[in-house]
Amino acid sequence: MKKLFVLFIGFMFLAGCGTMTASKTGFLGEYADKLQPGPEGGAKLRWLKPGVDFAKYNKVMVAPISFPAADDSDAKALADIDPAKLKELGEKCTQAVIDGIKSKYPIATAPGPDVAQVRLRS
Repeated sequence: MKKLFVLFIGFMFLAGCGTMTASKTGFLGEYADKLQPGPEGGAKLRWLKPGVDFAKYNKVMVAPISFPAADDSDAKALADIDPAKLKELGEKCTQAVIDGIKSKYPIATAPGPDVAQVRLRS
């Protein structure tokens, strides 16, 4: 039951992030100016490298999802959560992403010329 609660809180955190309005913080540097609105029902903002041929990718590698929170960050609530629980939550979130796309794309465990890499950041 405790694991289910932690998973629920994690998904609520991710859902909350999806409804936030984007603001420029300077974190992305010059790339922030290249962000464009994402597709309806998808990411709020995205950046796609010009000239990329997505047809050449036939596998997807999902980078592990983590929830880092320094003591001086705005996400102080995360700093109060046991790091082992945050690690477990990240692993479950990563697996949820993999489960969501594995029916459409083969999952790769190593980079390669035909592997698209997906990185999600909290």
